[in-house]
Amino acid sequence: MQAEDILAIGETSGSLVEALKEEGYKVTLVKTASEALEEAKKRPFNLLLLPFDEQTGCGPGLVGAVRELRPSIPVVFTGTDSKLEEILTLMSGGPIDFLGGNAPPALTNSIIRRNLLLGRSNLPLSEDKPSILLVEDDETIREGVSIILKEAGLDCQAASSPTEAIQMVRKGTFHIIITDLNLQEMDGTELIEKARELLPDVKAIIMTGAPTVESAVSAVKHSVFDYIVKPFRAEDMLHRVKDAWQKQRQAAMIKELLQDLQVTNVELKKANNRLSMLSVTDGLTSLYNHRFLMECLKNEYKKVLRYKHPLSVLFLDIDGFKHINDTHGRSVGDAVVVELAKVVKGQLREVDMVGRYGGEEFCVIMPHTPLSGAKTAGERLVEVVARHNFSPSGKDMNITVSIGIASTSDADVSSAGVMLEHADKALYAAKRRGKNQVCCWEELQGEAL
Repeated sequence: MQAEDILAIGETSGSLVEALKEEGYKVTLVKTASEALEEAKKRPFNLLLLPFDEQTGCGPGLVGAVRELRPSIPVVFTGTDSKLEEILTLMSGGPIDFLGGNAPPALTNSIIRRNLLLGRSNLPLSEDKPSILLVEDDETIREGVSIILKEAGLDCQAASSPTEAIQMVRKGTFHIIITDLNLQEMDGTELIEKARELLPDVKAIIMTGAPTVESAVSAVKHSVFDYIVKPFRAEDMLHRVKDAWQKQRQAAMIKELLQDLQVTNVELKKANNRLSMLSVTDGLTSLYNHRFLMECLKNEYKKVLRYKHPLSVLFLDIDGFKHINDTHGRSVGDAVVVELAKVVKGQLREVDMVGRYGGEEFCVIMPHTPLSGAKTAGERLVEVVARHNFSPSGKDMNITVSIGIASTSDADVSSAGVMLEHADKALYAAKRRGKNQVCCWEELQGEAL
């Protein structure tokens, strides 16, 4: 099949044009509306792709001028600030669609394909030709029908038997099969059934010189599109071919529209998932953000009250982080935070939830974990971080962290907020004790805080 020919104008994204070329489309890119009109005069295009910008002439005037040369050519605008009445005027002259600048590739390609199908559905047979397979074992009739179709400018291949026809179907794609009902090897309806195993959407026209009610019913049962009685006039055959091709194009368009809806729904789902992730994710570290982490802690504490399983919380803070920022700059400080986030997450279980609490401070929620297990995990984190060679922006350095731990087994724990307060106080006790260590709230009982 010949590549679809697209005329793209002006500020149309170069990356979009390249993407269309990669999909197999032939794209002609011009800079101005006047150049576009000159190109449209040279040859017929299948689609017009342009920004809606009346100041540069890329608006209703250009579309109207091109459609005088190519009636009903589909038009896709890459964005629009037009008025509703202008859009309605354009729609009355043929397919119109709009493509956002940040549309995903799958959605972009789907919109282009859909509009090309809409454009083809309005073309006469002489411009958008179906591929036809004629099956007739009577040589005289076969030659006569072939002449009718070819003189009308249609693409027709002829087979003298069902066996030859099936071989041709295996090698190529046909839109319409015209077959005699009473063939020597098998009847025409059986041939159509076999052909549809390879070409499910092919339209079928049955020819017969001995019409009966039974043969007509059989044709209907086999979803034959039309039924023509020999002898017939050339215009009768061409009329049936035209109708069959129109229905075939409409079916293809409906199928494409359904695929468009599926693509659109998938892209919307992806976009919603991305938005959901953004709403719970810290922009710097890609860990959970403060708000979502607090929601998780409240939910986990509710589970504790219901199921009585243990829950622990760790607060982790980088020692001497202000010195890192003052000495190396905030960009290096940010890089250290990002790298530490990866180190911490890599040491935790899948069920554990870790997020950036704020600045250089992290919070870890450990469900089903008693104080002893949380302390072991905290000590492992302190050791792993101290051994890790951080290299933000190519600058090697070592850092340490201090960790405060609270658990539901601690005294006076009555809410998730109290647990956070206990973990925070334990963290600052670890700092006072010399940093690079773990401190549990339980250890602080009886001490002056």
